[in-house]
Amino acid sequence: MRLRVRTDLWAVSLLAVIGVAPLAACGGKSDGDDENSAGGSGNTGNTGNTGNTGNTGATTSAGTGGRGGSGTGGTVTAGTSSGGSGTTNAFPCNNPTPLQPGTVSCDNGVVVRTESVECATTVPRPDPQPQNDPAIDQCEYDSDCTLAPHGYCELSGTAPGEPPGPGYTYCNYGCVNDEECGAGAVCVCGDPIGRCVQASCQSDTDCNAGFHCASYDSSPGCSGFAFACQTTQDTCAADTDCNPGLLCGLDVTTGAHVCQNAGCAIGRPFLVDEVARVATTARRSDWLASEPKPELRLRPELRQRLTQEWTRSAQLEHASIAAFSRFLMELLAFGAPSELVAETVAAIEDERRHAEICFALASAYAGEAIGPGLLDVTGALETPSLARSLATAVREGCIGETVAALEAAELATRVSDPVLVDVLERIAADERRHSELAWKFAHWAVCQQPSLAEVLEGELERVREELESFVPGTASPHSHELARAGVMPEALRAAVRHAGLRQIVQPGLAGMIEHARQSAQSAA
Repeated sequence: MRLRVRTDLWAVSLLAVIGVAPLAACGGKSDGDDENSAGGSGNTGNTGNTGNTGNTGATTSAGTGGRGGSGTGGTVTAGTSSGGSGTTNAFPCNNPTPLQPGTVSCDNGVVVRTESVECATTVPRPDPQPQNDPAIDQCEYDSDCTLAPHGYCELSGTAPGEPPGPGYTYCNYGCVNDEECGAGAVCVCGDPIGRCVQASCQSDTDCNAGFHCASYDSSPGCSGFAFACQTTQDTCAADTDCNPGLLCGLDVTTGAHVCQNAGCAIGRPFLVDEVARVATTARRSDWLASEPKPELRLRPELRQRLTQEWTRSAQLEHASIAAFSRFLMELLAFGAPSELVAETVAAIEDERRHAEICFALASAYAGEAIGPGLLDVTGALETPSLARSLATAVREGCIGETVAALEAAELATRVSDPVLVDVLERIAADERRHSELAWKFAHWAVCQQPSLAEVLEGELERVREELESFVPGTASPHSHELARAGVMPEALRAAVRHAGLRQIVQPGLAGMIEHARQSAQSAA
């Protein structure tokens, strides 16, 4: 998916803040005159996100890693699921009902892929789709869609599970078998043709006996769709298995389906044990900004979706206050420069303002006051460790806020409501400064202790694994409408994150590692 924000130019200006473009020794500065893109290396090929574990018993059998993973003795390496004993599945598929060829639907709504099949297709179809808005209609006939094989012209609001759309047409591209989707994805049959979705298993046969190749929300709260083998470590199979406020998603570290705080939002995540925490919501008006006043003449289904999206964004922005507050105390404990402390104090105020704006938008769409409830901070404060704080800063700031800034900037180019354009542009500018703060701290930390390059190497490896397993999302027929309304479509969100990791985060971490090595050599 083509982005409108120039991530290569963002890379040059952002990484110049820490002297990574061009490389400079610790304490040195870059004049930022390098015109070249700071892009990282390209993908090395897609791999499966999650592997299944091997069974253990009297004789240990080799576990298979699904597509792109491998493992032995019940443990799969490279960030895939860790071993269990192959015991009874806690979340079996009850009352399976045939859905599409190769899949069944369970009574909890989970889709299980029973086999890999060749999908039937009626593309290209001879009849035209109705065109109601020439300003946004992309096609009339399937033959108009020629950017990739199996192109077809889709009418918004006609896909299963999608609310009625405004009637514009959109080019989509399908598949008829798994091979056409490449590694790390499978072809799910449908009408008029199948579609590629992210997957680390092709069918139940890739999983341990009694466990399924089951669907999960690849972006909890954003209606993502992907497949992975169930494991003995699973704590859920569907959102209904979780407590209110939590969603069932995949833990990319263990490969288990777990209840977690997640969703479509912007802002620095408040991570505790690598899980993002947010406050509950409550009916209160003291967290509502007097502005903005968005356009409310929308379909009820779209207003409901916007209420959910901006509530989730507000919760994440509110939690960012806690993330920066913790960071502030750590800076003081480390004796960090005054500049970093001052920028952190300013960031806390930025996030408070962001939270008020997002709660105001959510309340406007909902027609009632929505504000924050209680935020669980148990276990969030530990004895400061520069190594641990560096790893957290990379994940929360160098990655989290870099991507958040790009998301807000990209969405600002697509929304139709000028009120939301202004909000997103302001948030993007703030998040970009917060991202720069994280990069400055990371650079300062490795200059203080060059041995911390090992921490950055670990984080860089995580980024590389994510880039290697990236599978481009397929735009839904509602993508254009959602983006115009102010909701980041899943495929666009994935494309933004991929570009940010590849062109900014990966070269930035690599540059700081090189700085640390140069400093260590100079000291020796």
